[in-house]
Amino acid sequence: MNESPLLASSSLSQALAQVRAATRPDKLWLTWPREDGRTGAMTWGEAVSRIDLWGGLFAGWNLGRGDRVLLASRDDAAIATAVLACLTWGFNAVIVDPGDAAPVLAAT
Repeated sequence: MNESPLLASSSLSQALAQVRAATRPDKLWLTWPREDGRTGAMTWGEAVSRIDLWGGLFAGWNLGRGDRVLLASRDDAAIATAVLACLTWGFNAVIVDPGDAAPVLAAT
């Protein structure tokens, strides 16, 4: 029996890296219902690319480990990869409903 990467890892981001390395980049990672009624799909390779792009964006903003990142989007794939990027790079994801984002931002 194979040991779970989560049990063998010291962090979720390390577990994710192990799973990414062990899977084929063209393997399906995520599906979600789109607003147009079709089903969206993303492979592991696409997910890893998006996570890396988010990491580069966060680094460009000079964010440091432990900083909060406010996320508000109706795009399920964007939220999923942004949250995983936060976990991977050591940021705290704060997820808000995009319809409620303006009052939340005004209160800060």
